[in-house]
Amino acid sequence: VARTPEGLPIPPRPSHPPRAAAAAKADVPSVPAPPDHSAVPRTNRGTKAASADPEATVEMVPGTLPTPPGDVTMLVDRPMPRAGEPGGGDLAAVLSSWFIDAEPRRKLLARDRLFTDAPRELDSLASEFGTSPAEVKIMERDLRRNLEERISRSEGAPVRVHLSFVRDRVGMLTTVSELRALHPKHTAVVAGLDIQVWQVLRGLLDLHTSVDGWLSPAPLGELADRTSATLDAACAHGPVPLKALERDLAAMGIRKPLQSAWIARLEGFQVENGHVLSRSADTLERPAQRGAGQPAPIGDPSWTAGCFREETGAWSFRVDVSTAMLEGEPVELPPAFAQSLGVTQGGQVRLHHGHGPAALRWAQTPFFVSLRAILAGLSAHDGDMVFVSSIHQGRLEARLVRGDATVRLPRWARALRHTGVDPVPEQVNLPELLSTRIGLDPGSDLKAVLHRLQQRGDTDVLELLGVTHTR
Repeated sequence: VARTPEGLPIPPRPSHPPRAAAAAKADVPSVPAPPDHSAVPRTNRGTKAASADPEATVEMVPGTLPTPPGDVTMLVDRPMPRAGEPGGGDLAAVLSSWFIDAEPRRKLLARDRLFTDAPRELDSLASEFGTSPAEVKIMERDLRRNLEERISRSEGAPVRVHLSFVRDRVGMLTTVSELRALHPKHTAVVAGLDIQVWQVLRGLLDLHTSVDGWLSPAPLGELADRTSATLDAACAHGPVPLKALERDLAAMGIRKPLQSAWIARLEGFQVENGHVLSRSADTLERPAQRGAGQPAPIGDPSWTAGCFREETGAWSFRVDVSTAMLEGEPVELPPAFAQSLGVTQGGQVRLHHGHGPAALRWAQTPFFVSLRAILAGLSAHDGDMVFVSSIHQGRLEARLVRGDATVRLPRWARALRHTGVDPVPEQVNLPELLSTRIGLDPGSDLKAVLHRLQQRGDTDVLELLGVTHTR
């Protein structure tokens, strides 16, 4: 029995089952041998490098630490990926790589058929491609199949996991605004398509889009009908606290932050002071229903910036088109103009136009719920101007004037276009025409016109006329 210098017996080393022939023959050294750096160790927290002995372990000698090889990564040191960003892949870069060098017709199909809420007609694309609508349909089917295959492969991991991330977050109902703001990368531009990431995600998720900017994987009309039926039953005997309906609405996939706005868009319902009220269609404000009991007028369109008198004598309001409006954001209106249409505070009017429906409501301020369908039908773009005017039997008049970037005109002519004069006559009495547009008496001179524009706050018109706006 081996003994220490003091004469004490040394206990035998515990035996282990032999793992290899060399290990079976090894004797226990009396002095610890220096670590063999040529061996490939396996840590209990990391990955195992290639080794002749797949079960080899690191022998821990007191007072020493094994030196791991350079290709061993400790799991504890790995950063946790953000939700929806597997493996650190860049979402916009991956999507861009699929389209930037794609054949032009595939790009056009993706942008105008797959990733839009107003798909272009097959006949129109067929005419542009010089082929038949049936062939365009086959091309679209092949493109969808190709995208599905790309998403399923390793290169599509960032897209695949981000789609799952979006599904989990938005559920059955969301809005364009919410989807756009859900992740910083959603507003990045996809090279090759010149649209934003959120628009591609909307198409890949097959989300239905309403005219006022709501999104759902199911038809929105069906969800609206189910919601209305639930509210009808709940409000049969009077107003009901919204809180009492939260569970039923959540069961339909309508998340709590969206419940009030979703109810407010339904025909015959509104939310006031935390309660859901059911109203018959007869109680909604209509232009023809204004009578002696209505409140006094709020302001005068002739003193309101952006309001101009049409040749018919009706007042119009200039809507300066923005990307947000094209995507379904509400459009605020001046109270004086809204009242000239026959709407008063607390009322609403459901409108129609040749290009789609719209709704005008007055809560804290008057606003169009959305002009998206009308703007799309007019082929309006960011920077264009749309003049909305009178309502006759529920029909809204809307007229498009292209933005300044599309025309080459002198500044005074562009100023007239900002008041709704389009086309601009070659010969014009500028003070007379401007005074008519802003409701001044006939014969007003240029000084009076400029003074009224300053009082109204029409800074864009004044700047085009070379006048600095002061108050």
